[in-house]
Amino acid sequence: MADNVTHLNKNVSDVEPEEKTLPLTNVGIALTMMERALEKGSSPGFYLFYGHSGWGKTVAATACVLDFNAVYLCATPGMSARSLLVELLDQMGEKPRGKSNHDYIKQASKALLLTGRALIVDEADFLLKRGVIETLRAVLDRSQARIILIGEEEIERQLQGRERVHNRIQGFYPAQPCSTADARAMAQHYAAGVEIAPDLLEEMVRQTGSITRRVRTNLVEMRREALSNGVEIIDLAWWRASGRKFSTGARPARPLKPGSGGAI
Repeated sequence: MADNVTHLNKNVSDVEPEEKTLPLTNVGIALTMMERALEKGSSPGFYLFYGHSGWGKTVAATACVLDFNAVYLCATPGMSARSLLVELLDQMGEKPRGKSNHDYIKQASKALLLTGRALIVDEADFLLKRGVIETLRAVLDRSQARIILIGEEEIERQLQGRERVHNRIQGFYPAQPCSTADARAMAQHYAAGVEIAPDLLEEMVRQTGSITRRVRTNLVEMRREALSNGVEIIDLAWWRASGRKFSTGARPARPLKPGSGGAI
């Protein structure tokens, strides 16, 4: 398990090791999905966890890796069937044997079957672009494993065009946008030592579009601002008092040069 956790945290730089323990909505959804996928009597197949970028799906995957000893694999742009299989074998501590993709499919399937471990495939959208998802389906059919596909909001619709994959999906689990309750839980870690008033949290969540990654960025900035000003409690009025802005992902306006008058 340690090898998989190290691999995940090494390759996903925006996952804080402590964040997986926070009572976040999407962590709870992912853990429930894993419990149902692995419970006695459950059906082997794909389980789909999907939602918009920045909603904390990889954080939730981290919790699943640790709590259920799942195998973790992160797909990449341009990943081929062969590189997928080699990466999967590596994550299970197996050295590829044989020469063909068929050899690797049999080896990976046997390893999953014997261990009974679930497989989490993050960024699974990339596997659809070159049809590599069919190789993963072959592994599923041979291993009778539980394979968690994590992807963007549109992945379920895209999978509808691949009937042999779509009809093997046993459960659909949509991720949720960051709520004020999530932001409050995150503040305990990212803004430790500073009390953030409900009105400031609510406005921050609204202005960031409820994107978990941006909420995290703003909480870190709020803590920095509060501590640098020697205050332990901040609210919306304090935040706005000196023209402070939320980090929303919008490009800031370029300041005009003195005397330009805005003319081109």
